[in-house]
Amino acid sequence: MKIKQGFLLRRMADQFVVVAVGAAAQEFPGMMRLNGSGAFIWKQLEREVDENTVIRAVLEEYDVPEEQAAADVRRWIAQLRETGALDG
Repeated sequence: MKIKQGFLLRRMADQFVVVAVGAAAQEFPGMMRLNGSGAFIWKQLEREVDENTVIRAVLEEYDVPEEQAAADVRRWIAQLRETGALDG
């Protein structure tokens, strides 16, 4: 899976936002605000990866139990699929 072309992550002051441009804006005309961990997961998904790779990256970056990391990654991936921002 991978973030679809046309969805851009930008840092604005102390927060991150995602906007859709071009054809992607037809699917998602809004904006998403992300916290630091959401942006970290987003950056993992900017390249073709599987869910387990993202979970392992979160475990290496953050001091969280594996169950929590897996649940958070799965929830975020589901939200990205709902918004149409994710291929695969």
